[in-house]
Amino acid sequence: MSNKIYTLTLSPSKDFIIENSRFELNKVNRYVESSIYPGGKGINASIILNRHGIENTAISFYDNDTFKEFSGIFQDENLKITNIDHPKKTRLNIKFYGSNAEFELNGPKTTLTFDLINKLKKEISKLNENDLLLIMGQSNDFLIEEILEIISKRNINFVLDIDTEKIVDFLKYKPFLIKPNKLELEKNFNVKIENESDLLEVMKKIQSNGVKNIMVSLDKNGSYLLTDKGEIYKATVIKPIKLVSATGAGDTLISMFSANYFFNKNNAKDFFKLANASAMGTVNSTWLGNKKLTEKFLSNVKVEKLA
Repeated sequence: MSNKIYTLTLSPSKDFIIENSRFELNKVNRYVESSIYPGGKGINASIILNRHGIENTAISFYDNDTFKEFSGIFQDENLKITNIDHPKKTRLNIKFYGSNAEFELNGPKTTLTFDLINKLKKEISKLNENDLLLIMGQSNDFLIEEILEIISKRNINFVLDIDTEKIVDFLKYKPFLIKPNKLELEKNFNVKIENESDLLEVMKKIQSNGVKNIMVSLDKNGSYLLTDKGEIYKATVIKPIKLVSATGAGDTLISMFSANYFFNKNNAKDFFKLANASAMGTVNSTWLGNKKLTEKFLSNVKVEKLA
């Protein structure tokens, strides 16, 4: 039975992206360039994987009208998507990128009814131990625990990249990969990280609690990876690149590494480099990167093995 990749977006969005020269408070700001795209961390991940030739299925909860609105984009992206129709309008996120400021106004997370949750459980029940499920974005912690209970009993591998303060409680389910940033590590694990040695010590401690692989992103300062084989890698950016939009960069990093490494456990260093180059491609794009940009930025990533 072949391995399959799934992404789960429990709180999808409609992303209204504005590009402008400047933003000023207490004034009428007029914009020239704007775009509307499907959003949500899992949706971003699925599109990125597709653009790099990695087949996957996205599971989401758009309302029917919004889903139809994006059908053309999904077709253009060759995205295989299972949408569980939500009765309420999909949330709207506003993302502004200007020369002097950038900000986001994100709508409230999606609330799932008992009926919707049951439909989700039916979809998850189709997965098996050869599959990888990327659980990404906002959700209710109780629902996450329900999902983890189900997939744990079925021995399904999963990646956890969610907004939660209970990540410590979820480690017992042995995620295939988590990707906290430095601030999340300090907050959720009650530690103070002042240097690289502190960071590596915390990563090892977290891994001892059940996580198979852990990645820590430091934004423009690169990222670290501790694999299930005990290997430690550090990725750094050789030359700074132009920031167009940071939206989806983390989603790109975690999905590109986990999907590739899940298929081939003997190539962590190359896949880590590929994932970082892909994230650069997304940062350099208005809406997510692509294979051509990844290839362009591969030479701008330095990966060294620390252990």
